[in-house]
Amino acid sequence: MAVELIQALFYPVFVLAVTVAIMIFIPRDQLRGLLPAAAVIGGLGDVIVVWLFQDVLKIIWFKNHGIWECANQHFFSPIGWTMVMVLYFYFFPRHLRILRYLYTAAWAALAVGYGLLVRNVELYDFRPWFFPVPIYLTFLGWFTFAIWAYHALGAAHSPEQADK
Repeated sequence: MAVELIQALFYPVFVLAVTVAIMIFIPRDQLRGLLPAAAVIGGLGDVIVVWLFQDVLKIIWFKNHGIWECANQHFFSPIGWTMVMVLYFYFFPRHLRILRYLYTAAWAALAVGYGLLVRNVELYDFRPWFFPVPIYLTFLGWFTFAIWAYHALGAAHSPEQADK
């Protein structure tokens, strides 16, 4: 019973905690500019990545969805990725190029750690060979693409302009 309760509440509690952090740290006027890009790159990106890695390549899979199953994915996963991308975009360093690289690498490492946590709660799993390097490179690629797309789509000024 306790395991089922943890599995049922894990994603909603994560989304709630990240949403509270966003409401505390990010001014409302800036949040309005961050959310649309985060929803496309994070939320829709999650749906596409899960479709590719779960349904096509069969490298990862969600399990024990309970009431939150939606199209063979956890309902709160795209919402969580949207909120994560809001934080990632907002705190992305504007100065010192090396900080940008380290920041992106750190977020990829955090994503791997969170993935292991979700795996330990038995909501998600992956092929043994996918950990640690391939999964880290996958997240590194996703965060790198996300910040590139965020700036390329005109959602924010390029950090390159901050260097000038």
